[in-house]
Amino acid sequence: PSLFLSKLELELIVTPLVNVILAGIRHGHKRSASNVLTTVQQVNGAIEVAVIGVIFFALLSSNASGSSAAVAPAIRQELAAAHVPASVTGRVIAGFRGCFHDRASESDPTAIPASCRRASSDAGPDVIRRAVGAAAIGAREDDFTTSVGTAWFYDVGVFGLTFLLVFLLPPLDRRALKGAGAAAP
Repeated sequence: PSLFLSKLELELIVTPLVNVILAGIRHGHKRSASNVLTTVQQVNGAIEVAVIGVIFFALLSSNASGSSAAVAPAIRQELAAAHVPASVTGRVIAGFRGCFHDRASESDPTAIPASCRRASSDAGPDVIRRAVGAAAIGAREDDFTTSVGTAWFYDVGVFGLTFLLVFLLPPLDRRALKGAGAAAP
């Protein structure tokens, strides 16, 4: 869906807008204007990717707590089935949730937060490691899809704003364009 909307944005707004902009340029300056317009589009695209990237990574951090909470019942159930005491289960879940949030908030993906080192040393038997490992996969998937979906709405909002701003462009004076075209060498 997002690729479809991006293509739709390109076809409905960008392509006709380029034609409207270049129609107002005198014949001798069209090549320069076209080059400047292409450069502005490239810079705009880079800025958009950077801004959406910042939003996405901020969302990863803010959604981490909810994603880890969503998989906590699965950890609790798996550890209860393995007869792990409730006090240990509570500590494991608290350690997992703290580590998951800190790792999602870390700016360096290779860094291991202190909470993860503590949780790793407290992991204990294989049953706990398996339960936490499976839960981490589910929490990462949930965090990623939630964050991508929310960031996508920001992108759609920018698209909608761009669409509305096009209507603020001054109307094209077709008579002046015909006169400028006839006077061009």
